[in-house]
Amino acid sequence: MEPHLRKLFPNVKRIEWTANVIRGGDKFGDQPRALGPHLDYHQNDSMRLDFHKNGREPLEGLLPSLKVFNQTEPHYLMGIHDNKDSKLGVLLGVWKPLEPEEVCDYPLAVMDARTMRYEDQQLNKFSINFGLLTFNNLGATIIHSPKQKWYYYPYQNTREVLIFHQYSKSKLFANPHTSFFNKNCPEGTQKRISIENRVALFF
Repeated sequence: MEPHLRKLFPNVKRIEWTANVIRGGDKFGDQPRALGPHLDYHQNDSMRLDFHKNGREPLEGLLPSLKVFNQTEPHYLMGIHDNKDSKLGVLLGVWKPLEPEEVCDYPLAVMDARTMRYEDQQLNKFSINFGLLTFNNLGATIIHSPKQKWYYYPYQNTREVLIFHQYSKSKLFANPHTSFFNKNCPEGTQKRISIENRVALFF
């Protein structure tokens, strides 16, 4: 993917892949398909810093003292991986279906970032307990506005990738997203399983 990302962002200095999430699967660690418009990360930097400084570290538990556990997206958003030569500018989602071969039901839908207003965000403080680890994050649910424009890619197949903005530094440019039940699919259509990677771009 990196040659494609460099074409989209020719000024990027550093690309770092952070994590991936399987949605719709039934294995340990898989997550459900998102069924509500949201942003994985609230777009207010100062609120995020306050959230984590008030006793909610991105990762809490027995293991996070190891350096490898400072690789979560909230760590990147808090500037931990910035250096004198490059700073985080964009956090992307890189999404593709794993099965079925073509997705009809529960496709990914994204909002046109140009139609999102700051006031469309509503704070969503959440924690996920993984036993030895607890992941804390400040996300956002989305309040409907008639100005919003939403799109989805019908019948996206397993060889096609959708790239969208999770976060942009110093400006409001992100794609709220969700999936939805598609009542137009044939009866018995297989529900999709997908993978979403997150990638940090430094400039």
